[in-house]
Amino acid sequence: MLRSLVGSEMCIRDRHRLKLDLNQLLEGGDAKRRERKIKAMKAAKSRWNRWSGTTSHSYHQPRVDEYTITMDLKVEEEPPPQGTSLYQTALVYTEEVGESGQAKIQSSDGECILNTQGGVGCMGQFGDVTKSRVQPGEWARVVVSVKCGSPGHKGQVKTWINTKPAGALESEAIQSSGRFSIDPNSFFLFSASSPAMVGGVQLRTIRVEQRVSTSDQVLEDRGRDKILSMHNEARRKEIKEQRQALSLAHLFPKPRPIWLTPALTGTIGDAMIENTGYEGSSCLAWTYTVLNHVLQQSFTQQDQAAPYYDGLPDETRCAISDVFHVMQASGPIFKQLLRLLTYSSSSQFVSFLRKLKSTLAACSTGHTLLLPCRVEGKDLLIILRRVTDTSFKVVVVNTDPTAGLRFHDSKAFPPKIKFRTCLVLDNVPRKFATDDVFWSAVYNLTLHSHPGDTDKFYGILLPFLTGKPLESSLVEGREGSALRDPQCSDTAYVQCIYEAINFMLAERQVPSEQSDQVQLAVTAQLVYMIRNDIQFVHPDSNGQRVCKLALSQLSYLFVRLAGKHKQLGLDTSEVYTNMMQKVHELSSEVHSSLAALMDDEIQLPAELDLGGEDKYGDAAKMQFQDLLAWDLEQGSPDPGQVVDLTKYVPIDFKQLPARVRTREEAVHALRVCDHLC
Repeated sequence: MLRSLVGSEMCIRDRHRLKLDLNQLLEGGDAKRRERKIKAMKAAKSRWNRWSGTTSHSYHQPRVDEYTITMDLKVEEEPPPQGTSLYQTALVYTEEVGESGQAKIQSSDGECILNTQGGVGCMGQFGDVTKSRVQPGEWARVVVSVKCGSPGHKGQVKTWINTKPAGALESEAIQSSGRFSIDPNSFFLFSASSPAMVGGVQLRTIRVEQRVSTSDQVLEDRGRDKILSMHNEARRKEIKEQRQALSLAHLFPKPRPIWLTPALTGTIGDAMIENTGYEGSSCLAWTYTVLNHVLQQSFTQQDQAAPYYDGLPDETRCAISDVFHVMQASGPIFKQLLRLLTYSSSSQFVSFLRKLKSTLAACSTGHTLLLPCRVEGKDLLIILRRVTDTSFKVVVVNTDPTAGLRFHDSKAFPPKIKFRTCLVLDNVPRKFATDDVFWSAVYNLTLHSHPGDTDKFYGILLPFLTGKPLESSLVEGREGSALRDPQCSDTAYVQCIYEAINFMLAERQVPSEQSDQVQLAVTAQLVYMIRNDIQFVHPDSNGQRVCKLALSQLSYLFVRLAGKHKQLGLDTSEVYTNMMQKVHELSSEVHSSLAALMDDEIQLPAELDLGGEDKYGDAAKMQFQDLLAWDLEQGSPDPGQVVDLTKYVPIDFKQLPARVRTREEAVHALRVCDHLC
């Protein structure tokens, strides 16, 4: 046996490999390590051995035909399409060609491959990746057992991932002294003839044994050479299961609870988060992913959304479905812009413009696209609808009264000022709406912010589309949009999306009270997500305030909607009775969950009275009488969610070997005991 333990992981960079000298494997391995040390010391003292040419090993050792390789490894990203080579028995090997018996020199891409799906195997046999696979970013124990066959018989290769069987192969190509036999002088880890398959792995432990392993032996040795505690691994597994149960689990690999997302705070707290950390805490491209998921869930999950869409006519439900389809179809553009903002470069910019051009070219008559944009660091949204083969309708959605809304039409309704948040540009020629120079200029403003960019956008770029001054477009577009309240805080990354939804619903002849019912359904879906996430993650004090604010907003929207329907004289008593019952049940359930998380407050006991008028005369009595007899935590700002440290890590007896056979194994067992205790 040959064992190599690394105190901390070894990073094998891309296009780098690791060579191991396995000659000691043929000289007894760990069992005869002490004998080899004594022999080496004697040889060093003898001048005769030095000049006689005697070495510690021969360079003509036979090849190893039966072996087991165990390694603890981690990959940060998915392997390339060709896969990642785990080891190579030799840089080259010989293979007989035909019946002539002539030998041909060959090179391989590794004798064991980690494919893109996380499977481990060779020759196309990687096993069931739904049961055993190497997850990117997680440590995994990979075991490879090889038994080379004799002439005329098949050899076998078996692999395990975290003690679960993976690939299994039996083939006549696995022959002794062939490709799968180890050359002790030329054994390489993460090596292949293709440079793309080399390196890119973190290694913690590697063990090579001269034996063929079975599933029982792999399971028995699952804790061997492990440096980390099994308790910590179980804790990480529990955290992973909790993350997978959160509402946003299928959107992000490490999802956050819904009350920590700017999409929720921007939806329910626009009027109350001004001058706080929640203001301007996100961008439109990122928030769109979360809100689109919430919108789709609110309309498709019939068990939760059905009461909030009751009473709507079929025409309205079709219009809502069409608008949500536009949201879903526009999602890739927002992801591409988010990538452009994250990795800003000229090549990424050119790639984004190419994808945008192909998207615009694929937009057929009647279809609508949502395009995100930023001007001077402020989010705005562009609705692009193809009306005919030769014309488009362009709508600029802006909700910030301190920035772009000053170019929109407005009207005073004391004490408020309302704006036409949607600036409509009709009859835009196709050649202007799909012009590469125009979109290049728009997204150049998104990447590079300068003072005065808003004036350029409204004063130069928008008139370019219509061929007329902006004032003329404002007059012509008054009938196409309604006057609405602007945002109160810096939440354009949310408000622009809701304003675009309201505009598209109004364009499809959906009344305002029915649009408010859609907003109620979306808010209810957010509260359903709070109810789900609170079962797995407990919110801190700030998170509890956000959750309570969401409940208040849900109740307010329902009462406002009921009052509006009553003013209009609509008879929907049965629908609203059912809806009110659902809102009450949902709010009560979340309220009770939040109440269970609150800290109990207790009253301090009365001041200690030592009695008598002369109670201050005794110095011993007055020395500490003004001090509390217990520790009192000082008031401090809330640092966030409390994470309790582990006070006691239980001993994991699975790491202790069942028995020891040699002195080296006994010393190793004592070290493990010392580490655990």
